[in-house]
Amino acid sequence: MRARCLPILLSLASFASRVLGQVPAAAASNAPPATPARTVVDGTKVIDAFPWIEDLKNPEVQSWFKARNDYTRSVLDRIPGAR
Repeated sequence: MRARCLPILLSLASFASRVLGQVPAAAASNAPPATPARTVVDGTKVIDAFPWIEDLKNPEVQSWFKARNDYTRSVLDRIPGAR
């Protein structure tokens, strides 16, 4: 009986080693596979009309902020208890 089982066991062992040899190490350890990070440029052009506002030292930007603040303050000052 042993003599008959040996070829089957060897065949199963050979099959298992070939199958397991094709499994990534991450899958064998029950961990998810790593996700490689890749930068993709799809050709979409993004137009930003307001990057100039980021330059806080620019006198034009400072003037714009002051005007917006003055406007906001004038609206809030009309609300009782807003100060």
